[in-house]
Amino acid sequence: MEKETPKNIIFGPIFSRRFGKSLGIDLSPQSKQCNFDCLYCELEGKRAIENMQEVIEVNTIIEALFSHISADLDVLTITANGEPTLYPHLFELISKIKSLIPPQIKTLILSNGSNFGDPKIQEALKLFDIVKFSLDAGNEKEFLRIDRPHKHIDLENIKTGILDFSAQFQGELVAEVLFVKDVNDGESNILALCDFFASLPRLSRIDLSTIDRPPAYPKEPISHDRLQNIGAFFQKRLNIPINIPQRKSSETLKQNLDSTELYNLIKRRPIEFFEAKEMFSENTLETLDHLIKEHKIFLQKTNNLFFYTAKEVNL
Repeated sequence: MEKETPKNIIFGPIFSRRFGKSLGIDLSPQSKQCNFDCLYCELEGKRAIENMQEVIEVNTIIEALFSHISADLDVLTITANGEPTLYPHLFELISKIKSLIPPQIKTLILSNGSNFGDPKIQEALKLFDIVKFSLDAGNEKEFLRIDRPHKHIDLENIKTGILDFSAQFQGELVAEVLFVKDVNDGESNILALCDFFASLPRLSRIDLSTIDRPPAYPKEPISHDRLQNIGAFFQKRLNIPINIPQRKSSETLKQNLDSTELYNLIKRRPIEFFEAKEMFSENTLETLDHLIKEHKIFLQKTNNLFFYTAKEVNL
């Protein structure tokens, strides 16, 4: 079903700790549409689906994008309020984007890797400069626990698809593993992940992380020391750069957002308290205070940090 887009397809720019100044394209701004229901998701918990039910026209996305594009961007990031490879017109979309944006702006897609074995999806992914996929489990048991996939999704098929795509892709392929305490941080899962990553013909980097923003379900992060130890283990076994991002001050963009834009941004991506001070103009920070007073935005503590979130919580 084709449907007209709301105004919040484009978000940012924001400063990504991994990729620099990033302008985002949300292929599912109306609602979460994902074939996973991950325990740690920053979005709402919602039953996994197999296909997108609400689909935005390609030209509508292009029109929205080019009222926001600027030459000083580092990367244009395609994501979704869910999984972007569920978007049925991905090849057409990225083809048009690549033909229109300045050549210095890299294109990036953030995916859960579940559809990398689909030849049509592979053709679209090959057009990106950077493809980043998440893989939180090397074993089926941990996969089902942490990612809660649609019933038709099988971990071995995902791994086969990633392996096949890795052999074909000429750009920058990045993997991410997010660890949740007592869910996927066991030795057998870590070994299985290492073995799989070692089998990939091309892999530029592995990002290791844990819960950093308020999750969809009440789960806890692993400790920083534990994450560092896992990183050292990966580094010892794999000849691939291992990255553990650190939250730090950055050259951020003093954004001026109205109430609706600010709410939609925080709904999509919870913002850490001090990060907000760096990101937003004084007027926007005043708007943020009003949203809190109106009980539309809330402060939630996660991993010893406070985040602005659109989810009502009890501290």
